[in-house]
Amino acid sequence: MWVGYDQGHLLSSTESHLAAPIWADFMQAFEQKHVPLEFAKPAGLKRVKIDPLSGELATSQCAVTETDYFLKENAPTLTCTLHPEKNINSKNNPSSPSIGSWVDSLWKWMTGK
Repeated sequence: MWVGYDQGHLLSSTESHLAAPIWADFMQAFEQKHVPLEFAKPAGLKRVKIDPLSGELATSQCAVTETDYFLKENAPTLTCTLHPEKNINSKNNPSSPSIGSWVDSLWKWMTGK
């Protein structure tokens, strides 16, 4: 697939966005006809389910999650502070306040209480 000028002229940022729907259509048609390949995981990686908003380990309260691979030494260790497990206090993440205390503080600040 090629989206661009024949004379080597660079695309503007607006023009470069035109390639995305073309590529999406192509990949959708391709995936309908081809079985996806599974690649072998390189050694030294850890598969981790995270919350992409916080970058921390996903909890059952995270509405959106993704599975990513990290070098073992770089894998997240804290659970999601944006969506903590119900009935779990901040002992899991001692460096982070619970979302409830943060919301309470914000509400008190906004209402002047």
